[in-house]
Parts: sequence; C-alpha cells; structure tokens
Amino acid sequence: MGIRSLVFIGALSSLAFGAFAVGCSGKPKCDASSCMGCCVDANTCANGDIKAQCGGNGVACQACAGDSICFMHACTGGNGGGDGGSDAGTDGGIDGGTDAGIQLPCEGTCNGCCLGGLCYTGNSNTDCGSGGNACVGCPSSQSCATNACVDSTCNGCVTGTTCHTAPNDSHCGTAGATCYDCTSFGATCNVATGACTGGTCAGCLDATGHCQSGTIKGYCGLGGGACLACAAGQGCTDAGVCITIGSGMMLPGQICATATAAPVGMTVMGTTNGYDNDTMGSCAGTGPDHVYTLTLPVAVSVLGINVAPMSSGFAPVAYLRGSCDGNELACNAASNGGSSAQINYPDAGAGAYFIYVDGSNGTSGDFLLSVNTL
Repeated sequence: MGIRSLVFIGALSSLAFGAFAVGCSGKPKCDASSCMGCCVDANTCANGDIKAQCGGNGVACQACAGDSICFMHACTGGNGGGDGGSDAGTDGGIDGGTDAGIQLPCEGTCNGCCLGGLCYTGNSNTDCGSGGNACVGCPSSQSCATNACVDSTCNGCVTGTTCHTAPNDSHCGTAGATCYDCTSFGATCNVATGACTGGTCAGCLDATGHCQSGTIKGYCGLGGGACLACAAGQGCTDAGVCITIGSGMMLPGQICATATAAPVGMTVMGTTNGYDNDTMGSCAGTGPDHVYTLTLPVAVSVLGINVAPMSSGFAPVAYLRGSCDGNELACNAASNGGSSAQINYPDAGAGAYFIYVDGSNGTSGDFLLSVNTL
C-alpha cells in the first residue's frame, strides 16, 4: 500500500512572508501559494485533513466516500473485502480483522507540529506549533515560545508584523499571540480574554475558544465540544476519537510500504511507542521499530544518521538497509538508555535507503532523527 507524502514547504514559505494574492472579498485567494490544505471556496482554506474536507496544496476540498479516510491530505483506504484480517493492514481494508486499515497520519499522532507528513518538535521560529497542527514560520516580529508564535512587546494580537492593540471579532487575541478570526465559524471575540465565544464549530474548541479541526492528537473531538488532548500511546482518528495505538492499526513507518520520508539535513521527531516489533538489526533491536526511507540523488562520501532518545528509558538502535528486506549495510546500538545511536556509512551510492529505528532490550520511546551527508 503506497503513501503519498505531500510536502508543502513552498506554500509555507509563501504564508510566512505574506506573498499571496488577495481576492475580491478582501481575503487571500485560496491556492497553492496560500493554502497548505484544501480550498473550500475561492477564498477559504481548510486544513484538508478530515474526511469531509480532504485535500492539500491548494486543491478543491473533497469528501472521502464510504469508509475511506483522509490520510496525508488524500482519500485512501476503504473496504478491502473482509479477508479475516491476517495481513496486518497491507490492503487498507476496514473489515473487522487485525487488518483494520485504520491509518493515523502525523497530525493524529504528533505532540509537536506537522510539515510534509513529518513530526517536528514545534519549538523553533521556522517550525512552530503543537498538538499535531501544521507547523508555521513565525513572522519577524514574533518568536516561538511554548510552541506558539508570540510578540512579547504586543499586548494585543499580531498579524504579520502588525500589532492590533484593540482586538476585534476578526483579529482576536492577547499577549502577542497570532490573531484569530472568530468570524470564521460565526463567533465573537471577548476582547478582555482574547477568546472566541459562540458560533458553530464542526471540530472542537480549544482553551481560547478557537475552532480546531478536531482530528489531531492535541485537539481531538467533533461537534463543537471542548477539545480533548489524546494521552500518550493514543492517536486521534478522522472521526475525532482518541484511540489506543496498536491492535492492528497502521501507522506511518510501521512497515516499508508506509515508510516515513526522512529529510536530509534536518532533524525530525518520531516515536516507536505503539509500533510493532517486526524486525531487528545485527547489533540489537528487540523493541518496536519505525522505518524511514530516503533517496540520495548522488553518491556521498558519508551518510550520517543519528537517533537521539528523548527519555533516559529508551536505548535506541539504528540500522541501515539498501532495500526493505535487503542485506543490512550498518547497525549501531546506544550504549545505554538515554544515549544516541549513530551510523556513519561511507561511500553511499545514489539511490534509495531504509533507516530502521529500533530499541535494545525491548525499549521504546520518542526520539529525534537527524540525517546528514558529506
């Protein structure tokens, strides 16, 4: 089962610097330059990650039919024919067996923010956000603090480099936070608290009354109720329900067919919590494993891989293969819990590679994965 990974870096850059056209309504024109999700109409951008409004890169939103789901901004899955569930979800079918075909993209499992299907910590000025929301680049007047863009010199709210000292329904917020348009779901702004009140939200309402999609890990729930933050080991489905990861659920990177794309020259956040123990490396690896893929366009002198655990209880193992089930090229295990696993593979030729993040002694946990070349 293949997976589309839609990378919206160009669209994000356009959003960060305000380079988008304005339609007749005065709102930005909805297209690939201004919308990372899908377009509800000519001037309205949706997240594009729920069944009722699915799509990405500025395309028109579509409703996923039947029992298919919105995965990585595309409708996928559906009834696979009820084969009793013996194949761990490779057919994408929702048929009542262990191949339930439920897939949770980055948005449904990430505590930080998501960009191009990858989970980032969400605490940098270039990739800021939390709870599975899309990463945003903070404008020059703001910096990322506690996973949100804020301007410490502004008592109101901020759009771009403009501080709105008198919040209103369409520019609502306080303490230098990014302004929120309460009118987007028919609400009004409490100017004292910067919270939206009233209105009709199809997703869920966060602590400041902002309407969230309701299908992401930190803000889960539909029907306009209060958002629920899914607990550790849980994810949020496109039905707005927190469910325990595992039990036949297919996750990005659980098998080679759903391998997560690893960007060269960047650090991304991942986890092995909730994953299956499908394979192991020659040096160690009896814990759950998460598989990544990368493609080198040209040969490099050294392919460097570093897996840094985010807790002292996780002892990561990293191993490299030239194909999913091919011979192992390199393997390294952390010396103990809390230490990193590192690979420096020399004379790596052009082509595809698979990186496995595993754990020694059955351990699992969150990690930071860095891939670099020389």
